[in-house]
Amino acid sequence: GVLKGHETADLNGEVVATLCGVVEHINKLVYVRALRSKYKPEVGDIVIGRVVEVAQKCWRLEINYNQDAVLLLSSMNMRDGV
Repeated sequence: GVLKGHETADLNGEVVATLCGVVEHINKLVYVRALRSKYKPEVGDIVIGRVVEVAQKCWRLEINYNQDAVLLLSSMNMRDGV
């Protein structure tokens, strides 16, 4: 009765790690925290990044991943309609 999390897979009815790392448990959730790796973002994650480029309609953010993130300014809700 466990839930498979990041970097785990089902192999013949057992939950196994798909990379070298530390097994973490949160209640029934089991996942593997990689020993050395960059962050791999997923939908719904809250991400902190450093702005590396400002363009007319978007910002490029360095998020410690192999690609920069793109934040469209039209997607942001700013105070007072700025």
